[in-house]
Parts: sequence; C-alpha cells; structure tokens
Amino acid sequence: MRILPLFLLLLASCQVNNVDLKSKNSGDTIIMWVAHYQVPCVGSGAPRLCLLTQDNKEIQPEEWKYFYSQIIGFDAYEMGWNYLLSVRKTKRVDVPADAGLFRYELIKIVDKQKVDRELEFEFSVSDGTPGLPAAIRREQDGSITLVGETAIILGESLDNQALESAIRNEQEVTGVFTHAPTQNKLILKKLKTN
Repeated sequence: MRILPLFLLLLASCQVNNVDLKSKNSGDTIIMWVAHYQVPCVGSGAPRLCLLTQDNKEIQPEEWKYFYSQIIGFDAYEMGWNYLLSVRKTKRVDVPADAGLFRYELIKIVDKQKVDRELEFEFSVSDGTPGLPAAIRREQDGSITLVGETAIILGESLDNQALESAIRNEQEVTGVFTHAPTQNKLILKKLKTN
C-alpha cells in the first residue's frame, strides 16, 4: 500500500522535470526590433505601457506592433534607443486566460541604436471613450506622467489648461513627442484632436 503513493510521487516528479526540460530546450529563436519608446495599452485590465516591436530585417516606421508580453531577461531597456534582440519564443501549455500564448526570453541584445533626440513620434493619449482614463495623468505632486510610469515635460507651445481641456472633453487625442535630455522622460510637443 505504501509503494503506490511513493510511485505516484516519483511519477509526478518525473513529469514535472520533463516539462521543465522541454520548455528550456524547445522554442524558436527569433530576431525582433524594439522601438525607442513605449505606448499606452491595456493589459490584464489595467492601463500600462507596452513595447512596440517588429520582426523586419530593417526598421519600417509604419510597421510597429503592440507587444503585450514581457521579454524575460530584457531589463536593460532605455527609452531613446532602438534594440535588435535575439529572443527565444516558446509556446506555453495551459495558458491562463490573461496571459499570452507565447513566452519570450532574451538570448542577447544584437544591436542598440541611439535615436536622434529631435525625432518626433506620436501615439494616442486618449481615445475619447467615456469613463476610460486618459494615458496622460496629473499625479498628486503636480507632475505629469504617461500611465503613471514615464515623466512628461510640456513643450513650449503647450500649457496645463490645453492639455487638461483636450483630455477632459473626451476627444480622441494624439500626442506628438520627442525624447527629453534626461533619460526616460518625454517632451509633449503638441496635441492633435481628431
């Protein structure tokens, strides 16, 4: 009688070890670009910042896609740099409803390219949906952030009233940005309402 539970425990242990070994040794190696800025997105029900990625050999400015997963081991990300990464992409088994189908793990940073600080880029900061919080927030200390994570400096042509009015009116609002001299800060140059 005591042999059966011991056998089942041993069998379960082997199965766990096989799954672990399989996940470490399987998967495809892919090459992907990561953009020099992150964009507001909603993941797992909460607003956050997502990377933009593409799998072209050369960067195609109009082909960035939202990347909702994380890249395990890619902790060196800095805004203002485009990265070319070698990544292991592994299909997950028994995926929870709020998780991605694939697991991504950094193999190595192949290239890192500094972006001109004056390069303008734009993305939606409010889609006009009533009740959905805008991506640009005023924090309790009076500072302005992108989803509470990235500090935003208002450009010379913008003031607080214009910013708050555009977002409060629940319009579709696109921000035009450049990188600030200080790492991981953005300058909001202008707003465009649709």
